[in-house]
Amino acid sequence: MKPWRGIRTLSAVGAPIVFLFALALFASATSPRVAVAQDPTLDAALNAIAQRTREAAGTQTREARNAQQTRDARDAQIAAERATAQAIAVEQTRTALEQTRVALTRQAEDARATATARAEQTATAQARATATMRAEQTATAHAEATATARAQATATAEARATATAYAEATATIRAERTATQVAVQRAEDARQQQLFV
Repeated sequence: MKPWRGIRTLSAVGAPIVFLFALALFASATSPRVAVAQDPTLDAALNAIAQRTREAAGTQTREARNAQQTRDARDAQIAAERATAQAIAVEQTRTALEQTRVALTRQAEDARATATARAEQTATAQARATATMRAEQTATAHAEATATARAQATATAEARATATAYAEATATIRAERTATQVAVQRAEDARQQQLFV
């Protein structure tokens, strides 16, 4: 607020009226008192000047007050507009930050989902590779066991066949020896009988 503006305006406008009022007072002071007191025209003029002075002062005061109120209203409007602009800017900033936060959250969730999917794919691939390797190892072990069993069975069969052949050969040899011994014994008995005859 600047009250001196209203005072300055009042001084500029009311100066002529004040000058006339002072001039009238000076004239009344220099003239005889009886004449002044008995002159109704001068009293009316002085009263009119005083009334106009008061009206002018009141008008200037009201105008100054109205101007000040106008300036205050304009300042209040400007302050309100600034506050509104600041509120809008703050809201826009908050909205932008919220959008940024949502975007970053979505990116983090997408990255987390991608990492989880890749981890699951990797785990599945590793599980499949492990299962395949174990199946191959099991198949290899089974094949080796089957081959070993077959080899053992073959060896057992061959051993049994060899043992059977050996037993048969041994029995044949023994039978031949027994038959030879019997034949020799019979020949010896026959020769002895011929000697005694």
